[in-house]
Amino acid sequence: MEIEKLKELIDSPANVEVLYRSHPVWIDAIDTGAQLAKIKILETKEKKYVPIEDLIDTGKVINIKR
Repeated sequence: MEIEKLKELIDSPANVEVLYRSHPVWIDAIDTGAQLAKIKILETKEKKYVPIEDLIDTGKVINIKR
């Protein structure tokens, strides 16, 4: 995913599904200098930093529990 698209998703009032390695994630923060996103994998609650380019925007608006 492009960093500008990720910023748009974070600022959006809608919860748009984002995947990391086929798992739905919540984006907690962006490190633009390092091109990393701090994510929480929704299934396991695991938190990690991942390359922004590895995130996929499905375009689906979802109702999620963080």
